[in-house]
Amino acid sequence: IFQLCEIKNKEDLMRQFAIRYIGYKHDGFVQDLKDGLEVDKYDLFSRHFAAFFVNESSEQIATTRMITPELSDHFEEVASIITHCNDSYYNSVKEAVSHKQYDLLKVPEFPTLESFTINGNIRKKIKDKVVVELSRTSVLPEYRSNGVNSMILLFAYQAVIKAGYKDIIGSCKIGRENFYEKYGYQVLKEVGTHPYKLNNIPSFALYLDLLNLPSQFKYMTALMQDRLDKYNYVPFLSPVAK
Repeated sequence: IFQLCEIKNKEDLMRQFAIRYIGYKHDGFVQDLKDGLEVDKYDLFSRHFAAFFVNESSEQIATTRMITPELSDHFEEVASIITHCNDSYYNSVKEAVSHKQYDLLKVPEFPTLESFTINGNIRKKIKDKVVVELSRTSVLPEYRSNGVNSMILLFAYQAVIKAGYKDIIGSCKIGRENFYEKYGYQVLKEVGTHPYKLNNIPSFALYLDLLNLPSQFKYMTALMQDRLDKYNYVPFLSPVAK
């Protein structure tokens, strides 16, 4: 049995950043980091979601985040984690955090918009602050190919809808387009492929209009919200990890 939920406490957040590092290191997406934590300034403006494998220790096995236009309500926990990271990679972030100059970290664009030139109606919606970015989805290697990635993505959809946002942007590495198209995303091939800002991997930009979410996913996100209201988490079944 697996559970999906939003996480906010420091211990769970540290585990989330460790899972991201393990998963991305396994895939060759990140450099060596001394602390083994993959965390960045966007985490201060994000809501964080996790999947847990329910065993004796209820192990966190997968992550994703929703970057919003505003500081998260648990940004101080994230700031504390960044402040204690030893790697020089975090120096510019630590400087701003130590002086509580969070406005210096508030970049005018989401990572996808810093990587791709996206204009027209999508750009207008972003300006109107009805768009969020989903990113940093990572599943521990031993728990892949069992539906966890799909379920945590749909859980994030549910959170976006409940928060009142209308659209989602993101990116995917070349070769993963079919997976995201299956879950309602439009692959913006007209803007070309570019190295994504956060990992320098050649990628496509993605866009999802939640009003046009495929009907089966609308049903599943509504069901997730019902479970969340009842239990404060979403249970689901999936094959045991390899």
